[in-house]
Amino acid sequence: MNEEFLSYEEAPVEKYNKIKNIKVFVGCNIKSLYDEKRIRIKEEFNPIRIEHCGRNLFGTIFEPSKKHLFFVRFSLYVDSLDLYSYNKLLSENNLSCDENFAYLTNKLYPVDSKYICEYIPNFKYSEFFEDDLNVPVYQNIKSVNMFFLTPE
Repeated sequence: MNEEFLSYEEAPVEKYNKIKNIKVFVGCNIKSLYDEKRIRIKEEFNPIRIEHCGRNLFGTIFEPSKKHLFFVRFSLYVDSLDLYSYNKLLSENNLSCDENFAYLTNKLYPVDSKYICEYIPNFKYSEFFEDDLNVPVYQNIKSVNMFFLTPE
């Protein structure tokens, strides 16, 4: 990897798309140019870059399942949701948000990654990402997130 990509502070430069309706997102939060260059998702998952609520996301999008659609539609009509109320709503829908609750904002609703298998059957971390052989092994570890996204 070139030295120019090693900056953690530089903002990502790629073009990011906007969503137009409710989606389920599985992927990574891109925080820097370094993340943008090193994080690669296998093409078979049709990765896309999305800018949503001030966050740059890189991953795969899905239509919400019928099981989750009520929950996501309900969130469209709520101006703001505190973490306690959000967790209660999730538990009523057999979901949780214990590992990435800090991402909760209006229009971006995190869900634990253990639910990824409902959208990517037999999900395996090693089969989702492509490792970058030009960086040390420990820098190939990525955080996989799952979010429900609603239009801004």
